[in-house]
Amino acid sequence: MNEPDPPIIHAPLLDRLLRTAEPASVSALAQHLNLTEKKTLREIDRLCAAGCEIHRHPQRGLTLVHSGLGAWRDYLAWACPRPTVRTIEVYRNTTSTQDAARRLIDTDHCAADGAIAIADEQTAGRGRLGRRWVAPPGTAVTFSRVYVSSGNPISVDQLTLISAVAVARAIESACGLAHQTISIKWPNDLIARGGKLAGILVETYPLSANARAAAAVIGVGINAASSPDELTPAPPGRGYPTTSLAAIGSRVDRLWVLTEVIRQLDVALASPTPRALLAEWRERCPMLSEPVRLRQNGQLIEGTVIDLHPTDGLIVRTDAGMLLHLPAASTTVVRTPPASATP
Repeated sequence: MNEPDPPIIHAPLLDRLLRTAEPASVSALAQHLNLTEKKTLREIDRLCAAGCEIHRHPQRGLTLVHSGLGAWRDYLAWACPRPTVRTIEVYRNTTSTQDAARRLIDTDHCAADGAIAIADEQTAGRGRLGRRWVAPPGTAVTFSRVYVSSGNPISVDQLTLISAVAVARAIESACGLAHQTISIKWPNDLIARGGKLAGILVETYPLSANARAAAAVIGVGINAASSPDELTPAPPGRGYPTTSLAAIGSRVDRLWVLTEVIRQLDVALASPTPRALLAEWRERCPMLSEPVRLRQNGQLIEGTVIDLHPTDGLIVRTDAGMLLHLPAASTTVVRTPPASATP
């Protein structure tokens, strides 16, 4: 892997601006960061050159309006450290971050573990079962993370479960939401106040350079700033309408959300056992012990959700009394009970 380029922004300064909604004077920022005021002003200019919009009030001080894409890579490298340097690519526009992450695997093989591809806009973003993921520029958090397992491979179902809990935790933490504000619709959708807020797509790839290792790409898409007229209604008779962080009253910077999601994913994927994550998944899932209608390989199945298995998928007792294990790769939910709305 190539050595990282030198940073173009002062990450601790951006961090300070991200963390506070109140204006901060140049002198206060300089004192906090142990910089001179002249140096602080130069670093503010560099942030603006990287695309950050900073409002300057002559009396009250500086307020970050939004972070700029040009600052994201440096900030994430500083805010989400790893024992080894991770590759971070930020695109203004790309077809799919899944494809960008796949290219990193093809180039770096096992060393691609932890690499991240981020896009402001995807022209061919995709969800599970070939569905499209559409997000206009500046409205979503869309990225893919490479995960390389050198031991026993982790199944797509298990990675989806781990990622869903981690992303739910991260959104609640970044946005100051109460625990379990975010529920999980099996297998890969995050629901907030009756609307689909985020989705997760896990795809696996062989690693020809190391027969013992397995690679996966975890794609995450979070509706952040979509306005009500950009949100879509629920499909007739099933599913959820879309929602966004802005629509539920959380107007935090996308970079702040992205940072917390990457941190939580790092922690969850490093966990030696997903038991605690599985227990939390159950707490967040409104489907357990509820009647559902599912489609597997073109066949409709009606029954009651009994449990979730981390490798075998959803466990359903059919109306005819049969106990089925339904993997996410071949199963889709047609109808579920409504998720409870959190005030």
